[in-house]
Amino acid sequence: MQVSYQQLLLILIFIFYFTMLTIVSFLYIDMRIFNLSIIHYDEVKINLVPFSTIGKYLLNFEHYNSETWLNNTIGVTLIYSPLGFLLPLTFVNLNSLKKVLLFTIFLSVLIEVLQFITKLGVLDIDDVILNVIGATLGYVIYKVFFRNKLTKR
Repeated sequence: MQVSYQQLLLILIFIFYFTMLTIVSFLYIDMRIFNLSIIHYDEVKINLVPFSTIGKYLLNFEHYNSETWLNNTIGVTLIYSPLGFLLPLTFVNLNSLKKVLLFTIFLSVLIEVLQFITKLGVLDIDDVILNVIGATLGYVIYKVFFRNKLTKR
């Protein structure tokens, strides 16, 4: 099986993205000074009620500083957007919305459970919901901008 230069480049981009996603999922990054730090949660934090955390951020907007609000809503969504277009571009067998969403749900739940086990994050079903929204946005980008490539596969 011969791999084209373009396919190799996509695989390398996917590996880089996946590595960065993993780092961001387990480390706190202060973008003002690009400081990486580990936040260790001593007490167990878990939310299994859909839209509980999202609702808190949306209904109590004024109680959060803009950085916290953006990171925990739009940031969580946008970080998974590349997954929505990189999966079908990189892996031919992951070129439907259903497959992209199943992969995203599996990956998101895995990361949430690992955050819970390692106490390096909070297990929150709302993060999974926002991640799926992000991957869906990425898939829409894939369909809009790579429509010609779809017919050639």
